[in-house]
Amino acid sequence: MSKIIQLVQGGVVANVLQFDDTAVLSGGVLTVGGMPFAAPAGGTFMQQDGARKGWELSGGVLVAPTVIAPTLTADELVAYANAKQWALATGGHTVTVGGAAYLFPSDVTSMALMTGKVLRLQLPSAPTTVDWQLPSGFVTFAAADFITASAAIADFVQSTFAALQPVLAAIAAATMTTTAQIDAASWPTP
Repeated sequence: MSKIIQLVQGGVVANVLQFDDTAVLSGGVLTVGGMPFAAPAGGTFMQQDGARKGWELSGGVLVAPTVIAPTLTADELVAYANAKQWALATGGHTVTVGGAAYLFPSDVTSMALMTGKVLRLQLPSAPTTVDWQLPSGFVTFAAADFITASAAIADFVQSTFAALQPVLAAIAAATMTTTAQIDAASWPTP
């Protein structure tokens, strides 16, 4: 079994050393194979399970450093918010038709195909049903149900843009300054 010893310099673990189980740490002196080793000037040896390089000495105990989230610029936050909105808008939307929930794709191509089908369903001699491929497989919808589902999907996509507006305004006003705040905004449910 090996022993892990930390070399602490300037209040921070500068190195983590691994020795066989014959190593002994006593009074700040590390003895390995019968040979005593003092820590370098200004440093000390410690033994604490799990402590890694970069950990800080606090009250005689090594603690993990506090992780500070990086500060993003307003442009980076805007890019993040735009990417979140676009992922929601194009990531699909679940619509209930006839008591069953169906996940409809809402990417640009799917939206264009649905719009074309809805236009066709509103013309003379329109079909009464629509066979549509969803991620779960082909489904036959009544024409009226397909039109209603298409409208719900279009409304969902629009709601992602509506949700983005106050986020961008908050970023501009510097009241929203983290990606966590963006994620916690009032986004619609897919």
